[in-house]
Amino acid sequence: MALRLLFFILIGGHCAAAQNWQTSGADTFFTDSEGKICLQTLQGNGYAIRPGRLPDSPSRFWLKGDLWFSSDPETTDAFFVFGQDTGAGRRLWAAGYSLSEKQILFGALEISPGGEVQFRLLAKKTVEILNSEDKYVFMFIFSRRSDDVAVEVNGVPMAVKFPLPDKEFTWFGYMVRGGSVRFQPLEIAGD
Repeated sequence: MALRLLFFILIGGHCAAAQNWQTSGADTFFTDSEGKICLQTLQGNGYAIRPGRLPDSPSRFWLKGDLWFSSDPETTDAFFVFGQDTGAGRRLWAAGYSLSEKQILFGALEISPGGEVQFRLLAKKTVEILNSEDKYVFMFIFSRRSDDVAVEVNGVPMAVKFPLPDKEFTWFGYMVRGGSVRFQPLEIAGD
């Protein structure tokens, strides 16, 4: 029997920054009247992350969310972020899709002492994802028993070796590169 636990990274009202969110490089960050997370960076990368918990799932877990571009999708890249606290500090990763490069991207985030967010590419898959809607659906599936993570954008998969001994992520959020994006609150579930 599958354990279904939905955990939404959702905040009430319009005061997102006051609800345990941490941001870096973000020019604008708020929740709109529909409950979507709005994140904008005028240049470079900006992220918003918040602490969260994974479901108690023995086999696998996944992160899923939709997004809509508020700025030109040909010049804006959008990512979902997940990470963990370690003895050496926080480690963050992001996965998303670049319409301008026509690639699914997976990488590590590196934050400078001044708060500048750098994306270090770890894996990519060149694929043109044709979309009749303005919406993109992201899903990341992690196995508790293997080093693989499946990154999916609108159902197009990319498998990545991700050899982490501890897959207990405690930070979740969003990253935008050069534009404005509205994100559905992230759904976290497992079985």
